[in-house]
Amino acid sequence: SFYSNFVALVAVLGIFSPAFADITLDYSNPQKASENMTLTVVNDKAAVQFKDEVGGNTRMVFNKADNKLYMVMDDRKQYMDMDAMMKTMGDLSGMLSGMMKDLPADAQGQLGDLLGGLMGGNKEEPAPAPDPVLKETGETEEIAGFQCALATLQSQDQTTELCLAQPSKVGISDADFAVMQAMLLKQKEAVEKASDMIGMQDIGFNPGDIDRMPLRISQISGAGAGSVSELRAVREQADTSAVVIPDDYAPMQMPGIQ
Repeated sequence: SFYSNFVALVAVLGIFSPAFADITLDYSNPQKASENMTLTVVNDKAAVQFKDEVGGNTRMVFNKADNKLYMVMDDRKQYMDMDAMMKTMGDLSGMLSGMMKDLPADAQGQLGDLLGGLMGGNKEEPAPAPDPVLKETGETEEIAGFQCALATLQSQDQTTELCLAQPSKVGISDADFAVMQAMLLKQKEAVEKASDMIGMQDIGFNPGDIDRMPLRISQISGAGAGSVSELRAVREQADTSAVVIPDDYAPMQMPGIQ
């Protein structure tokens, strides 16, 4: 999916230094022109916008100043604070764990199977995943007018083919990458919490694994296998509304926890 490719995109961005220069990166799926992803950085804010063939329009908005990540649904005029969502899920997990203790042993087992990883502590801790391994092929390609080096990133359950370029060669400022880096750390934190509570797979990357810009991300195996995101254009300007949540948007509430 485009979202899984976004996870790979931000995960392979390294840490750079100063001078903001607002920028927009447009990605598309060469196999499905209707699938588009736009990454925008404005000062210390960033946003990733996803559009698909069925008209879906969702943004992830990050504010580096307060380290907050939001999911914004423009068609519904709603947004979700990811920290609040994770807290709600944690509260729900704790509540269910308490309920489980009052059930007979056989009922605990059946309910635990139905709920999967939501019970968190009732499941055995999985073994730590091995560090992902990057292998370069020695081949190069040209994408959107930029030269990039082909490489394969192998993690425990996923193989990703990348085409990597030096950020300076793509015209992207150091500070914008620092914002992307912070966005990755926040997203990774949320995914790790979700992996503990509901069995969601950790993205498996660490910041700084790769110090170049991915111009193409192809999922070869694992989650999202077959999906491709390829850079279409780099624009040295940004739509500031992409990183803003309008005042008339309402926070989305998760049911079940007050």
